[in-house]
Amino acid sequence: MPNKRCVHWFEDIRLKDIPQVGGKTASLGELCALLVAGSGRVPDGFALIADAYREARTAAGAWGELRHLLADLDHHNVVLLAETMPQSTLTTKRRISSATSSL
Repeated sequence: MPNKRCVHWFEDIRLKDIPQVGGKTASLGELCALLVAGSGRVPDGFALIADAYREARTAAGAWGELRHLLADLDHHNVVLLAETMPQSTLTTKRRISSATSSL
């Protein structure tokens, strides 16, 4: 990802950055700006852009495993998702972390 800033500081993130950092992080950036403007104190923080995360998964070859873990989930069945997602999410996080730890 040459010539791309992979890290964005919360103080620099606004709602316009949703495509790069996601909605929750963009909202956090806005909240930080409001708190600082009102003399609030906010600890420094940062976000990795979504492309950096995707690139790490690609470099680790983790896409196939991720697709395999998510293939059987019925995203239309909310009750089943609520029952199975905690374990599926934990398994997915562990496998992605393991696959990308050497990068």
